[in-house]
Amino acid sequence: MLFVVRRLQEPGRRKKIPLYMCFVDVNKAYDSVDRGILWKVLWPGPGFPRS
Repeated sequence: MLFVVRRLQEPGRRKKIPLYMCFVDVNKAYDSVDRGILWKVLWPGPGFPRS
């Protein structure tokens, strides 16, 4: 997991572009919520294209 995070950070650091990450443990945080509805609400978030 750490390798993936570092790989995501590197291009942004070189170009001085901010990178925002959010890690959510969906199983523990939302174990009683319908996951299909949850993903419709969470993704795509603000600033993310729908493609």
